[in-house]
Amino acid sequence: MDSKFAWAKINRSPSAIIKSTFMTTMTSPLNSSSTNSQQSSSEKNILGWEGFTLTLPAYWTLASFAGDRDKGNFRITDEDGTRVEVVWETPKGTPNLERSIENLSKAWEKEAKKKKQDFHLANNPPIVSKTRQKKEQLINFGWKGDNKDPMAAHGWGVGWHCAECGRVVVAHLVGRGRETSGTAQRLASEIFSSMECHNHGGWNTWSVFGFQVDIPENFAMKLGKLQTGKIEMEWENPRPADWWMTPKWWGRRPERLGVQRLSAANLVLIDQDMKTWAKRMVPRCNKKYLFTFDEHNSTDDQLWFTGKTWNLRQRLSETAWRFVLRRQHQEIRATVWRDEKDNKLLFAFFDLTSQNEHVQDDVLNSIATHTLV
Repeated sequence: MDSKFAWAKINRSPSAIIKSTFMTTMTSPLNSSSTNSQQSSSEKNILGWEGFTLTLPAYWTLASFAGDRDKGNFRITDEDGTRVEVVWETPKGTPNLERSIENLSKAWEKEAKKKKQDFHLANNPPIVSKTRQKKEQLINFGWKGDNKDPMAAHGWGVGWHCAECGRVVVAHLVGRGRETSGTAQRLASEIFSSMECHNHGGWNTWSVFGFQVDIPENFAMKLGKLQTGKIEMEWENPRPADWWMTPKWWGRRPERLGVQRLSAANLVLIDQDMKTWAKRMVPRCNKKYLFTFDEHNSTDDQLWFTGKTWNLRQRLSETAWRFVLRRQHQEIRATVWRDEKDNKLLFAFFDLTSQNEHVQDDVLNSIATHTLV
């Protein structure tokens, strides 16, 4: 992946985002680098993001993301361009999903007529059945355009309101000109029937580019960088809005944890061992913390570091409050190890309270670097 995507909140509604996606794919150029071998691949991969999980063809990738758990979107591409977009928001009341999808479809139709493009709505196509997705409201939708359009000849999707997580979800797949509408419908049905919009058991699965980790649901993403050869993500357990009224939060920083994956470990370590590399790189890898090598707990296979915050004023304040409130020290730890099978270097850090010490081992045990299914 060549691009680095910044974390940002969105201000558009799902309707606006889906409409934008539709009109973009109608005019995007075809990527001449597509290969039949990729298209016929039967391998699947798991994408996990903001409580969502879905199973995709292995060569489809996360191209962009925005927002947070309450409102946001992510876009998935194949070798040609946009293939799927999922958008969501959390309304205060019970939404009228049927009317929202109807208004969305009319907006698409109006836009297509302005551009003198072929456009016909499909009447309740069989994308996702209510027996597969037991949702309070569920609406299937679809459209057909110019079947000679290589990028966006037709589109198929589903919208639902989930009573359990409270989110309204709209998912949309763009069919290519080389695909029949039946083929694209079956693909949309397979993908969206596999999609879950909330976790089970209090942990969210985050899975992208073959890297997977489970994070407690109360930790919100604060940093997401997807770069060529490197994945970096951080989450924070935010303090409550009225934290100043609760003594346990006085002088305490929010809990935070993060993970990184580096590819091509054999090249990174071509002229040095992992210990030498880690002792040089880890102490300066995070702007919030200063790490020191922990010789006593490290092994040849896994290195450990202890940490402290860079902010001296914060450290002094926390020390004073611990003395006043008789509170335990909030430890900061980091670890580095190598996945020999997948040729990756992995790094994780944990800034957790004593009550959540178990989260460290739970997160480390959940990490997987090969998620083909």
